[in-house]
Order: sequence, then structure tokens, then C-alpha cells
Amino acid sequence: MPKDLIVAAGGVLFRGRADGHISFASVHKAKLEEWCLPKGKCKEDETWRECALREVREETGSSPLIVSGPDETSAYLVAGVPKIVVWFTMIADGGPGFEAGNEIDDCAWLSAAEMRKRLSHPTELAVFNSILARISETANYQGSG
Repeated sequence: MPKDLIVAAGGVLFRGRADGHISFASVHKAKLEEWCLPKGKCKEDETWRECALREVREETGSSPLIVSGPDETSAYLVAGVPKIVVWFTMIADGGPGFEAGNEIDDCAWLSAAEMRKRLSHPTELAVFNSILARISETANYQGSG
């Protein structure tokens, strides 16, 4: 991997609610004052899947299971350095719960409409919308049989 490339992975994490709807995890980066999908840089010799699972677990306090993916990629510049993020669709399967840290100070579980309003970056909103469409298509297909 070139040293002038940031490689990261993350997920669109969802869980069921008692009312039959689903909610999605959004994390707040304290230093930048922005709401994001959970993601982070890959460690050396870590696969995309391993990185995504670790980062989502660390940032949300949930135990994620990968439902599908990689489903999307995004690319953008960070201080002039290219960054590539590989995205997975994940479902929350319990976990110890969120604990604030230095980087992430909040985790909110939101409806799809709330996520669309809350996400700070257009690239992440596009990823969310694309994965949400796949989740909705699967639910509609399974519910129509």
C-alpha cells in the first residue's frame, strides 16, 4: 500500500426497534464537530472486513455482524492525501454499549430520515442512501413472499 494513501473501512450499522422499524448508528467526532458513519483506518495486514468490524465495534459499542459487502466505496482528499473507504452493511448484535472516548463522544441511533439530516458529509450520505435502498429492497422482497 502506498504511504500517500489512507485506507479505511466502516459500516452502515442498523438494528431493529420494538415498533418494527430499524434505526441506524451515527457517531459524533468531537474534535471536528461532525456526525459520521462509523469508520476508521486499517491497521497493517488487516483485511477490509476486519477493519470495518473493529472500527464499528470501537466507535459504537455494538457487536456488528456483516450482512453484506463490501457494498460501497468512497474516495476523497484529507489534507491533500487520498483516502479510500470501503463500506459494509452491518447489523448490531448486542455489545457492551457506547462509551465516549477522545475521538468519538456520542453515538446516536436514528431513523433513516434523521440520518439523512444528521450526516455531515455528502459522500457518506450517498453511501447511506445506496445501502438503505439495498436494505429496503431486501425487506420488500422478503416481505412479499
